[in-house]
Amino acid sequence: MRYIRASLGRYAIRNTAEEVVLWAPSLLLGSPEPGNEVLISDCSISYLFSRRDAIRALSSVVVPGRAVSLTDRIPLEAPELEPVDCSPEGLENSVKYLLELLRESAEAAPRFPGFTRQLLSRFLSPTRLVLGDTRGFERGVGTGIASSLARDIVARLAEFLGSGVSEVVKVLYVIDLRKPQALLVVGDMLVRNYVVSSELSRDREALRKIAQLTKS
Repeated sequence: MRYIRASLGRYAIRNTAEEVVLWAPSLLLGSPEPGNEVLISDCSISYLFSRRDAIRALSSVVVPGRAVSLTDRIPLEAPELEPVDCSPEGLENSVKYLLELLRESAEAAPRFPGFTRQLLSRFLSPTRLVLGDTRGFERGVGTGIASSLARDIVARLAEFLGSGVSEVVKVLYVIDLRKPQALLVVGDMLVRNYVVSSELSRDREALRKIAQLTKS
């Protein structure tokens, strides 16, 4: 399994009681070439959460292909998580689960419960899986809008899944346990994973598991 090069310049990273640095296996979809975009779909950190199925689909991030450089040598010594179903089929199953969750929520009531609305308003736009910013929607989101957003999610992921180019790689994460906040290190870029960051604020058990890595 290869690593995505991580170069942080003067930013010193180390495992402490307040910050965890780790390598997270992820599915890389698309060709990392100039002019292309690639999708990085976590298949390790997301499985620490109780809502792992939805988080697996929504924690995907899109970055410029030129930022991704792969190496066989570990760029930095840090704890390494184990992969969990890093195949494209595993990601497809998570997307199907998300679609079912949205469908059930849309049928149950004209207003989404808190978690489902979070998925739409806070998660999707930052991960660029749908076009535009959904945070301006009124609290009541109708079935038609939910269906449209769900189709956009599937279409965006299908675009990368349909590329036929995939590889399981390890991505360096810097996790600030105080905020909490999760950042991917891709080349010299720091990319915030909004989904993982948000879930760490809610799921204290997952936060505890990650904090334990500093003691191992």
